[in-house]
Amino acid sequence: MSTSDPHIPSGEPDPTIDSTSPLQTTRGAAARAAAAHAAERPAPTPPPGVEAVHADAMPTIVPDPVPEPVHAAPPTHDTAAPGSATPPGAPPASRTDVVPPEPVAPHATGFGGQMWGVVLGVLATPAALVLALVGQGRILAVQSGRQSDPWDASLDVLGIVLVTAAVLVLGVLVYLGLWTAVVPITGGVIATAFGAVFLYAPGIARNETMHWLATDSSRDTVSHATVAGTSGTILLVGFLLLSVGITTAMAKRRGRVLGEFRERGRAA
Repeated sequence: MSTSDPHIPSGEPDPTIDSTSPLQTTRGAAARAAAAHAAERPAPTPPPGVEAVHADAMPTIVPDPVPEPVHAAPPTHDTAAPGSATPPGAPPASRTDVVPPEPVAPHATGFGGQMWGVVLGVLATPAALVLALVGQGRILAVQSGRQSDPWDASLDVLGIVLVTAAVLVLGVLVYLGLWTAVVPITGGVIATAFGAVFLYAPGIARNETMHWLATDSSRDTVSHATVAGTSGTILLVGFLLLSVGITTAMAKRRGRVLGEFRERGRAA
């Protein structure tokens, strides 16, 4: 834009405007003052490396259309973790080197095993009872012989050994119930029958025992052993053996039924 006016020469000084100045002079001075305020200012220089963009080349900013709201499905738990090689929703790879253990069925005792259990019960139970009664008889003989004297804690070592051996034999009978419950059941039946006779018919049991087992050297021991028998020791041992045998048989049967039920469920 030029600051010159066609009516005012550019080299002339600005005239002084007052009330007496002519109209053309007044117009020239006003035009020059307006031109001074409207002088062109230099355009801003862009920084180095940035090209100047013309105003006409500026891109027109068009607002993006607002998409309609979409209800997203809830996230599932099958999404894989970041960096995982397994894609989402893929089942985990099964390992072929792991072999599940095969169920081992319990060994059932056949007819021969049952017969051997009966034989063991018949032989071991009376032996345990004899050891226990003889040991108790020797201990009672020692202690009863000093009833008139002050207590001196006298013990019969052989009697203690015999009672201990009886306890071990009875423990073996109970343990054999894992092989077959016939062993403790047979022993319990025998001991319970003898114990009932000694407890509920003590006179008959004592007379028969002294007649068949007592000798001149063992009369005191046998007599005290019958006292232990008639006091309920044999019946107590027999009932415990019978209870253990029946409980073991029921537990084995229940375990076998439970194992078959689990096998059917696993196969299904």
